[in-house]
This record gives sequence, structure tokens and C-alpha cells, in this order.
Amino acid sequence: MIIAIEEMKREDMLRVAKLNKECFPTDNKDIHYALRWVDSCFSGKGRAQYSVAKEWDSIVGYVLFKENGGFREDAVLELEQIGVTESYRGLGVGTKLIQDALKSYVHNLKADNRKLKCVMVTTGTSNEAQKLYKKAMGAEPACTIPELYEGDELVMIARKEGLEKKLGIEL
Repeated sequence: MIIAIEEMKREDMLRVAKLNKECFPTDNKDIHYALRWVDSCFSGKGRAQYSVAKEWDSIVGYVLFKENGGFREDAVLELEQIGVTESYRGLGVGTKLIQDALKSYVHNLKADNRKLKCVMVTTGTSNEAQKLYKKAMGAEPACTIPELYEGDELVMIARKEGLEKKLGIEL
């Protein structure tokens, strides 16, 4: 299995929207809403960055990072959403996707004379993805928000030290 991680291109939008609908069937009521969501986030380029995982020409995963709080010298990112097609789950695609996409985002920040302070992610309190966020970024639980989306949401934060260790780069 050879997986390449790259920034999403406009021509990838429909395939990412279909994967969004597969991974998050209750988030958008149909493919048109999923496509509208992906397009609106993609249009926020500069503040938001999609990366896709491809095997040959097939998109098998995507991740969306968004910058919060303005374009600060010490950037705070949010891992807004990650989706990996079912047959590729548990194979390390999610970890590779998060880490390579973050390295790309850090490179872009450095080109703008800025640095990454931390990454925030929210997930359901019973969601197994918590393990992925810890493994890929060193994220730790920070607080719980009751009844946010489909139940209680756990806010996790990956701070500079943990990120540097997991990514193998200086932030």
C-alpha cells in the first residue's frame, strides 16, 4: 500500500464530499449538502487547508485543518474533520494523513514567519478517534462540553512539545 498525502485540489471536491457522506452520514442530509460543506471550507484557503490521502488516483482519506482566532504569530489550529474510507481504517492512513498535513501546514506558517502553538480537536466522548489524536499528535483531554453535537464532546489539545515529538520537527 503506497499512500501519498497532498493538498486537496478543486477537482477532488466531489470525491471528498462523497467520502464525507460515507464517514459522517448524519452530518449532511445528502450529497449536495456535503458538497456545499466541502466547497465552503475549501474556499477558506489560507484559513483552512484540506489534505487528501491517495492510493494511485483514489482518494482514501481527507483531513481539514482550520486556523482559529485570526492570523496570529503563534497559530492555533483546529482539526475540524478527518475521514478515512472504511477499508483503509486501522492501517495507519489517519495517522499519516494528520502528521503529513500538519507538517505541510507548519511549512506554510514558517513561510509566513509564524509558528504553530497548538492543535485543538473535538470528538465524541466515546469516539475511538481519541486514540488516533493522541497517537498522531500527542493530544490530551482538556474539557468536556455537554450535549454539543450528537452528545457530549471531548476537547483535546495537542501542545507544542507533544507535536514536535510526534511530527519529528521543530515548530
